[in-house]
Amino acid sequence: QGDARAQAWLGHRYYWGAGGVARDRARALDYLQRAANDGNVEAQYNLGVMYAYGHGVEKDRNTSLALFRKAADQGYTAALNGLALSLTDGSPDNNLTQAFHYFNKSAAGGNADGLYNSALLLKDGRGIARDEATAVVYMRRAVHADHQAARIALGTMMIEGRGTAPDCHEGTLLLKAAAERGRWGILLRDGLEAYMRGDISAAILSYKAASELGFEVAQSNTAWLLQNLCPSARCDVSRAQALDEALRFLELAAANGNADAQRRLAD
Repeated sequence: QGDARAQAWLGHRYYWGAGGVARDRARALDYLQRAANDGNVEAQYNLGVMYAYGHGVEKDRNTSLALFRKAADQGYTAALNGLALSLTDGSPDNNLTQAFHYFNKSAAGGNADGLYNSALLLKDGRGIARDEATAVVYMRRAVHADHQAARIALGTMMIEGRGTAPDCHEGTLLLKAAAERGRWGILLRDGLEAYMRGDISAAILSYKAASELGFEVAQSNTAWLLQNLCPSARCDVSRAQALDEALRFLELAAANGNADAQRRLAD
């Protein structure tokens, strides 16, 4: 017994190992199957993903497609995107025109993956007439939804001037933002964690390392720590050295477009 929404909620968390729940794909399969049979569209989609990739169940493309279609027919945007992806996976029944149709319906519902995948087909003229200007519009909407791959693709398009006037500055900022969210973002997280536990010297070291890679957030944070928390029992840098370094990192952050750093310099 159980509510289908609760079953879908539990299935999703067991599948991903999210929300403090340990990953258990056997239990995810059980909950999602029950919720999907009761008509829950989120469960139908997630169950389709499990069958598509063979996660916790034998891979079965036909079952995956049927589940995606069932959820897509009810307007579930993630399922529309999943159905479209299935039509671009190299199988004999692939159809890029149909794929774009479903990607675009997903995009119309605000799905970030749908926006990104529609933009890719528009950019390259696959399954739809090439339209790089519209691709840029879709990429921007996906970036607004914090889609990492779209951020990289749009940054590259801006630099190359595809679908828009060349803008190396904005393109570079997009690629930098993507880098900060990638593996180098570990330095930023390390800096934050060190600060939260009161280890200011370790926080400064991590933020400095990220600063040298050009990350303006790290530059601004380094300047703030040096200016406000050094010297102290948690930071053995002299006051004169701290202020000198803080100014250098503040200037770097301001030059990279950090508004807070620009305001602090003006003050």
